[in-house]
Amino acid sequence: PILVVNSHTHWDHIGDNWRFDSIAVHAAEADRLPIGASNEELKPWFAPEHLRGTLPASFSLDTFHIPPSHATQMLGDGDVIDLGNRRLEVIHAPGHSPGGIVLLDRGARWLFTTDVAYPSVLYAFGEDADLEIYRHTMRRLAALAPDLDGVSGSHDAVTMPPGMLEEMADALDAIAAGRHP
Repeated sequence: PILVVNSHTHWDHIGDNWRFDSIAVHAAEADRLPIGASNEELKPWFAPEHLRGTLPASFSLDTFHIPPSHATQMLGDGDVIDLGNRRLEVIHAPGHSPGGIVLLDRGARWLFTTDVAYPSVLYAFGEDADLEIYRHTMRRLAALAPDLDGVSGSHDAVTMPPGMLEEMADALDAIAAGRHP
């Protein structure tokens, strides 16, 4: 069976939820799925400065929206998604968003950090980010680094060395202390 696992409910992660019957998300953000995203909310994100290429000819910027969807499963810290030959441990990782999750494959020694950590600009301010909570989450993830062979995020460069988690935690601490990292 197909299960869509939302790492969080920002619009760029829920766009095709409506196409699926089974959707899992952390309980802290489940109430956002039935809202979807309006054309008015999305249109600014499709301005040329946000795009890396041309939109498909079939795409209508004037009508594009994300239809509502509904969670059928709530994920919590320590839950396991069993794929048969692979088990992914859910780690609640708030900070970028209240219900953010990352997935740990202990067998493969790999962490899927979603929007929580990736080698680019981290969104620790604005929308529903919380710097203090983000710092705690990043320290928790950095503590996993010695047991990891790799890390995959969800934006820009997809993979990064596990040691970058500690660097990111240090950078968030520096920002919180008023120092430029």
